[in-house]
Amino acid sequence: MKNSKKYKTSTATPYKQLSFADFLDQYFSILNAIYMNPRNKKSHELGCLYFDLNGGVGTDPKTGDGSPIIFHKKAIEHGIKYRAHIYELDKETFGKLAVSTSGFPDDFHIYNQDHSVIVDKLDGIYQPLQHGIIYCDPTDLDINFDLLKVMAKYYPKLDIVINVAAGSWKRSVTVHDWERLPDILSTIKGKLIFRKPIMQSQWTILVCTNFKGFKAWESRHFQDLDTDLGREWYNKLFYSANDLKKMNPQLPGF
Repeated sequence: MKNSKKYKTSTATPYKQLSFADFLDQYFSILNAIYMNPRNKKSHELGCLYFDLNGGVGTDPKTGDGSPIIFHKKAIEHGIKYRAHIYELDKETFGKLAVSTSGFPDDFHIYNQDHSVIVDKLDGIYQPLQHGIIYCDPTDLDINFDLLKVMAKYYPKLDIVINVAAGSWKRSVTVHDWERLPDILSTIKGKLIFRKPIMQSQWTILVCTNFKGFKAWESRHFQDLDTDLGREWYNKLFYSANDLKKMNPQLPGF
């Protein structure tokens, strides 16, 4: 994931922000339900761990709050204790992020570093009870799957959330022989939930989790492979029209 690229917005940015906010509303509701169980006392004490691999400016005058601010506000709204680690390599962008998050809690950490440094910090750590989120919203399609695999190993209960233009990825599958997204993600986590694609680029948000209890969140436009609509969206997101003409894709059993 080339996180040195300059932060930029597009016509899809407001949708991406809404998708992330909708995901957090659902996720934090589930997390609070988990915390209510006395058996999960340790997880509750640990709180929610949040990694944002592409922090951006924090708040943009044109498009509003970005992912770090959205996460912070939603955590407060749902009464979630958290520790956040936000990575932004571009110095100018980081400066704006620092201004946007000035006065935030001590557990909200921002770094003017490449997010690949996370690997060094994970050495020797294994936290099977820690719930949380790894959020990826790259400027382009350079997603660091190797990093995600390592993080998933050390933190098996952290869910991976990716904002991606599925249409652009499909073109790269055809033109550059890239591997399909769900084939890659299935090697990291056991279940995939996805949001309704929009616009020509088919923007979507992918939620990769090991929690089999996650179901489609229809009220927030998220589906999985257990519904007819989910299977329809899945085909649209990950297979081109030519692919579907040539084959009847066997959907992976996430």
